Amino acid sequence: MNDQVLEFINSFKIPANTPLVRIYTQGGCYAFYTLLKRIFPDAVPFKVVDKSGHTFHILSKIGDSFYDVRGEVIEKDLTAEGCKILSMSEDDILEAEQFRYPVIQPAE
Repeated sequence: MNDQVLEFINSFKIPANTPLVRIYTQGGCYAFYTLLKRIFPDAVPFKVVDKSGHTFHILSKIGDSFYDVRGEVIEKDLTAEGCKILSMSEDDILEAEQFRYPVIQPAE
């Protein structure tokens, strides 16, 4: 399964630090989860919280691995930074569904 998910994500060929990556990592991460969910119905959203308990990112868990627009996310890398990956409550999901990321203006 991991290879299929990575192949799908890599099919976008999105260079790092582009508007699309920023959208899907700075507010649109739940939208990326919904995209993956359409292709991989077993996908489940998980939130990433920092040391203070603030949710700052949403990952998709497919099989035993976590993913975002950049590819596979290694849990131990996040926990080494003091972050936790937690399941999302119904309220968390409702909030994520209603979130709208700010429009990114093109660089001049």
